[in-house]
Amino acid sequence: MVIGRKTVFEEVNNPIIVLDKGEKIIDINKSGEKLIKQLKNINKVIGKNITEVSPEKFNFLKEVNAQEKSIHEFKAKIDEETRYFESQLHPLKDNKKNQIGWTIITTDITRRKEMQKQEEFLHSLLRHDVRNKNQITKGYLQLLKEKDLNKEIRGKVDKAIDALSESEDIIKKVRTLKEIQEQKIKEIDLENVIQEVIEENQSRIKEKNIEIIKNPKKFKTKVKGGPLLKELFDNLINNSIKHSGGNKIRINCRKKPKKVICSIEDDGKGIPKEVKDKIFERGYKQGETGKTGIGLYLVKEIIEKYNGKIEVKDSELGGARFDVTLKKT
Repeated sequence: MVIGRKTVFEEVNNPIIVLDKGEKIIDINKSGEKLIKQLKNINKVIGKNITEVSPEKFNFLKEVNAQEKSIHEFKAKIDEETRYFESQLHPLKDNKKNQIGWTIITTDITRRKEMQKQEEFLHSLLRHDVRNKNQITKGYLQLLKEKDLNKEIRGKVDKAIDALSESEDIIKKVRTLKEIQEQKIKEIDLENVIQEVIEENQSRIKEKNIEIIKNPKKFKTKVKGGPLLKELFDNLINNSIKHSGGNKIRINCRKKPKKVICSIEDDGKGIPKEVKDKIFERGYKQGETGKTGIGLYLVKEIIEKYNGKIEVKDSELGGARFDVTLKKT
């Protein structure tokens, strides 16, 4: 077993450096020796302090808790090329669980960084350039509507404006999907989130003559979430406003010992049993009112990021009910 472990240690492509509690190198594999040589042009490193070998790359040792695993990134010039690395710092313990040093496992993440930069460029292009062009086109079409157009042409202009609005909605949702990856969980006031969504949708609510029922009217509780909880509830409430065909939306929140369940339900046409399992899939659209096929998929991605869950059921009001479960803080 020891021989096998030593073979893996030597042959693995990732540089591995083992330190004692005084930060001296007590073991290193071939890939680790190669990396150190590239960083500092040092051949023999056993017994040397890690900060002697490359102080600017491994100075994170001074900032970490010795008892916890941590991840750190650094970049370095190797063969005249800038490369990016990720070092995982693992506490090394003896049989009595006493801290005796660290293991540093390093991965070359240059390719990942390049892809992230490319992805950010494409997102930026989508958010700014494409959206701006859409808005300009939409403006010209709205000016065109002010002209004396026959019924057929006016209908086509309206369809073009609707298509541009859908395009803007897709851009917004793509941006949200990217933000989900960067979210950190923190304490959120659920009452404030839901109230903001209702207030921001007042014009649509009045236009459709929809009654909003909150139960209870005041719901003071904190949950584990983030800024995208607002996007989640906005999607669900807007889904009822636009697609249910009803005139009543009930928001019912109730506390459990370790969680909070908020139900968004309406008295509309509901969701057929045969498609309930499909509505959270990416790209799924239902009926004439289904647009991008991203909305409910986005809701599912957000709630899973916050370690919650969402279920769709039949409402007592006659339409659909979405139960959102979040952890209490």
